[in-house]
Amino acid sequence: MWLSSVHRTRPVLDTVWHVSLATISGQVMGTSLWLLVDRLTGGLLTLAVDTVTSIAPAFAGSPWIHLIPAGAVIRAVHIHRNKNQETPMTKIRNRIHRSTHLLAAGTALGLMMALGVTAGAGSASAAAGNPVTTQVKKADAAFAKAVQHIQAKKYGAARDDLAAVRSHTAKANVAAKALIGAPPTDPESDDLPGPPAVLAATKLDTRISTGTVALFNQQTNAKLVHSLRLTIQTAQVKRDSVLDPVIALPAEGEGGDYADGMADNLAMYSREVTAIQNALATFTLTQPATDGLTNSLARAQATKAKVTKAFGGGERSTRPAA
Repeated sequence: MWLSSVHRTRPVLDTVWHVSLATISGQVMGTSLWLLVDRLTGGLLTLAVDTVTSIAPAFAGSPWIHLIPAGAVIRAVHIHRNKNQETPMTKIRNRIHRSTHLLAAGTALGLMMALGVTAGAGSASAAAGNPVTTQVKKADAAFAKAVQHIQAKKYGAARDDLAAVRSHTAKANVAAKALIGAPPTDPESDDLPGPPAVLAATKLDTRISTGTVALFNQQTNAKLVHSLRLTIQTAQVKRDSVLDPVIALPAEGEGGDYADGMADNLAMYSREVTAIQNALATFTLTQPATDGLTNSLARAQATKAKVTKAFGGGERSTRPAA
């Protein structure tokens, strides 16, 4: 009986499975490429995702990761349920697929237990410690959905997704800005909440800005182009609203706490500028898209210049001993 229920819900869970993989693997390769290869191989790339997440725990930050084990098991059960319909040609292939998906589920579960990434406790604890984290995850998830909807030519849904991206991006920056100058959350610790929050927010901003640039190519839907322009503008303007007060901090004081992290991430501003320049030079763009990217390039270059001036020399100072 329960197998019949699984069979009926399988299309929905299959969609969840692919969205989960796309969200996490989007940081490794393009979402469209991932989905194409995953479908062509019947999901055999699942193990590759779990290998990546096991050696790079940062990928486990996706809000969808707790759905991977369920998706893997459902796919394996569906194959098992139809084993009586197997032909000699498909029997071996299906055995491989069952084993692959069950192994993927076990690997993902083990990873989640090791990292404390469960459906509630681990992620709730992390979010409580850093209010920026939740908004960053939501923005990344909404952007992954927008990419999928654009590829499917579902432009209305994509605009809704991009509106969510803008909302969560703005909230992440507001939360990060509020932590600039805040004291340590633990009275016995010297770790300030501001530096990691600022880095998380500005990395999100640059990731969203650079990722959105790629979506302009050959895009003729006027409303979607407008939404893409707003998305880049929001990420860049909100990023500056966080960077400006950090740059204004006294070098011989709290500003020193931000110096290393900012200096280590200067390259992302250069990548953003290069991405926009390449788009303007090589993409097929409508005039509104060209105008939007031209404006975005000016903002990106200005941001790059000021962060390079402030942090390009490495450490601004060392914080005085208490």
